[in-house]
Amino acid sequence: MSYRLIPLFLVSQLCSCASPNLPPRKMKLPAELSEASGLVINRDSNIFYLHNDSGDGPNLYAFNPEASQTTTTALPAAAADWESLARDENGHFYIADTGNNRGLRQEQTIYRYAPLTGQVDTINFTYPDQDGGGRLSIGNYDCEALIHSPEDGKLHLFTKALPGRRKAYWAYHFSLPDAAGTYVAELIDSLYLPRRVITGAALDKERNELALVTYNYQRILGIIPFVSSSLIVIRDYPASQYFRGRAERRNLSWAKPVQYEAIDFYNEEFIYIATERTILRRQGLRRIRR
Repeated sequence: MSYRLIPLFLVSQLCSCASPNLPPRKMKLPAELSEASGLVINRDSNIFYLHNDSGDGPNLYAFNPEASQTTTTALPAAAADWESLARDENGHFYIADTGNNRGLRQEQTIYRYAPLTGQVDTINFTYPDQDGGGRLSIGNYDCEALIHSPEDGKLHLFTKALPGRRKAYWAYHFSLPDAAGTYVAELIDSLYLPRRVITGAALDKERNELALVTYNYQRILGIIPFVSSSLIVIRDYPASQYFRGRAERRNLSWAKPVQYEAIDFYNEEFIYIATERTILRRQGLRRIRR
């Protein structure tokens, strides 16, 4: 395993000389990716791009499972609480520094990274009525799910409900321009997810499907923490109105509790999801059928 600062586009070029094989069904992630919360897959080279949750620096990792190699690019950016990763048709990465568990932030940032040039642009935004007054106040949203839509050229965010506050378990869909600037996010829609919170999103731009990874955090006997994860796939939605589509949900159960934080489509058959390290399970990637 290597740890080097090299442009990510070089990683893809060096690894895309031949058609790649389907990556393994289960893969262990390196120690430096103990809290993977963002995932984008380069399907031409089988490179998995990931970043950590809060606690790491502004690092974007390129994981090559075939070579068991990880390379790292340190970006000229802040990393308060990175939560999600997306990529557009031109190869730009969008890194969502949007974590807000305590509801105290007064502004969020999305970094737009161009691997070919190394340029990083800043997209600052607030939500309507956001005041940083705490998680119980409407407007102080937490967000762990981001996609880029080629249909309207915008970023779309799906909030993570905060249990214990008003309208718990309602997810809100906001949109933003994908260019540098300062904005107020536009509220598009909302969706009630009974006892579920969204921790990751991915868009299949060819088949017009949105995948959401969610979990239901419970305590067995009121003491032992247990996380029940599920996958929601939304189809047949009108023009980027994702919450207006037809949704199907299925459970993602392992023998041990697991918390999925990132997701991306691989092809017409498979999806990969990333899990953080927990007391009972180490960090890794898992392949599932769509």
